[in-house]
Amino acid sequence: MNFSVSDRALARSRLAVCVLACMLLPVPAMAQSRDTSALVDAVERLRQDLADLQRYVYRGEAPPAPTPLTTRPTSVGSEERRAADTLVRVSAMEGELRDLTGAIEEIRHRVDAAGRRLDKLVEDVDFRLAAIERSLSEMMEMASRQTASPPPEAGAPAADSNIPVTASEIPGRSDEPGVLGTIPVGKVPQGGAPIQTAAIEPQEPKSLLPEGTPKERYDYALGLLREGLLRPQQLAHAEQAFEEFLTSHADHNLAQNARYWLGESFYVREDYNQAASVFVEGYQSSPGGAKAPDNLLKLGMSLSRLSRGDEACATFQELNEKFPEMSGGIKARAQKEWQKAGCE
Repeated sequence: MNFSVSDRALARSRLAVCVLACMLLPVPAMAQSRDTSALVDAVERLRQDLADLQRYVYRGEAPPAPTPLTTRPTSVGSEERRAADTLVRVSAMEGELRDLTGAIEEIRHRVDAAGRRLDKLVEDVDFRLAAIERSLSEMMEMASRQTASPPPEAGAPAADSNIPVTASEIPGRSDEPGVLGTIPVGKVPQGGAPIQTAAIEPQEPKSLLPEGTPKERYDYALGLLREGLLRPQQLAHAEQAFEEFLTSHADHNLAQNARYWLGESFYVREDYNQAASVFVEGYQSSPGGAKAPDNLLKLGMSLSRLSRGDEACATFQELNEKFPEMSGGIKARAQKEWQKAGCE
């Protein structure tokens, strides 16, 4: 039986396929599962080559160019997973950016608050330094005036001497009765003539305020108060100065301020009874004045320090009702004192 060349070529191809299949059969299951992709690709290529060879042999077509081994397509959804990972990362970056923005805003707020506090501190220091300079200049002026005044004559009592002299300090004094002295006969008044005695005129207390305009006298009393805050033993001078100002300038527009600072001086010295009396008088004299909220606040604080809680709470209540547009500082202090007094 004679076979043509094409039959022999076909037989060789089939034999090659069978040999390859026999070689693949004894492969262990583990290796087959591991190299499944490569084997499938090889079998697919052989199947394609066999189909091409059959077309060449039976139809006389030219064989096509060999096709390279194809790799398995990427798994479905890998692009979606990468896109999802990218979206998650972008979302995380946006969250971090928001956190950083919030931190920056908080730091900016703290810096602004520190700047405002620093400005207030500088203003307070400038105010105190100006008060100290004013007090020093007034003290130097008073010292220069005292230096320019002539010294008292020898043997003459000092004009400003206020040193008390007790009876026990008089030389030769004794508690036993005795003769004080003798009067010549010619000096005795005849016929019931009245004895001439020197009239003793009462001396007015020396004024603490200097001469000048009401504004200048008020500033002087305020300077004494500032000095008293540094040296509490000097507060009595400030109180005397404010009382003199109120006596001399009761109708002046600075009288409200002077009365308030008078009460403040008593409050600093913890004389709460006197302070409450002054604050009540200040509020009643000008219930709609600029210092009315301050007077009510300090009145309530004085009453609270005197353990008169009900009256203090009533005062704070009136402050809130009468002055709802009070300044923030007074409102915050009133709220704090309200809680401290146990008001409800």
